[in-house]
Amino acid sequence: MGRIIEVVSGISYEEFMGTRLFIPLGMTDTTFWPNDEQLERLAKSYQPNADQTSLEETTVTQLAYPLNDPTRQPMPAGGLFSTAGNVGRFCRMMLNDGVYFLVWVIFFNRFQDVRSWGLTDMFLVFGVSASAFGLAGLLFGNAFNLAEIITGGRLDYYLSLPRPVLLHVLASRAIPSGLGDFLYGFVSYDLSGKSSWDGLFRFVLAVLLATTVFVAFLVIVQSLAFWLGIGGTFTALAINAMVTFALYPITLFSRSAKFILFIIVPAAFMGAVPAGFVRGFDWSLLSQMALAAAVFLGLALSIFHLGLRRYESGSAIQVEV
Repeated sequence: MGRIIEVVSGISYEEFMGTRLFIPLGMTDTTFWPNDEQLERLAKSYQPNADQTSLEETTVTQLAYPLNDPTRQPMPAGGLFSTAGNVGRFCRMMLNDGVYFLVWVIFFNRFQDVRSWGLTDMFLVFGVSASAFGLAGLLFGNAFNLAEIITGGRLDYYLSLPRPVLLHVLASRAIPSGLGDFLYGFVSYDLSGKSSWDGLFRFVLAVLLATTVFVAFLVIVQSLAFWLGIGGTFTALAINAMVTFALYPITLFSRSAKFILFIIVPAAFMGAVPAGFVRGFDWSLLSQMALAAAVFLGLALSIFHLGLRRYESGSAIQVEV
């Protein structure tokens, strides 16, 4: 694949990846040759020792060392080094332009359905997920960096305003690219072949409830910053988990996995469950979505305000423009 890219583009594989992907996406911490500072943050690889009693550090056998040697050949298969935040940018790009969906198009071209889920159903899953993701960014942009606001002491500004603190924090920033995700969701819904006026109403309702669950989950996860001081990396992992698992048919997962996707990381309420509701009106699915939205919203408000009580800022009030 790397060689095909070079032949078609007329430039080297590493230059193509850098100029066409990493730089436009702002993936500044992704490289084939990590520098000294990046090497200090590099995750270690381990293997059992000779006695099988403990683990010992080892190298990645497919890579040539030293890793920061600029003459080392870049490897298309497993040669990149990146961070959770940078990978998150890449995943959001795939969701935004529909490249991720191409995998399912190829899959369903070979297999007609997956336990009653077909390609048209996946259009609905992607549609709801994309629109919910985009709407969250448009209306509540700071839901994606709430932890950084907390750990950076920037809540002081919002505490000085006579408004609901959490609502003002979340809504004081909009992510323009969210409009693309939001509109893409409606296009995906239309491509499902199930579009109708009542179906459109169900789709909009499903998107609103999915957005509520998604934003509430982000608030819950990032409110842990009040106690743990976590930042952007943990947030990126949470976003990646929600977006990734929301884009799979729920029938693929075991009972224990479904418990995680409904309770711990509620990705099912951002993808499969609302998509099922859009397929056909179902009071049970509607009740599940409404209950999930209410429960996670309630938990988000409670946990955030509980953390707000112990909030101690070491910085002066900062004015946000």
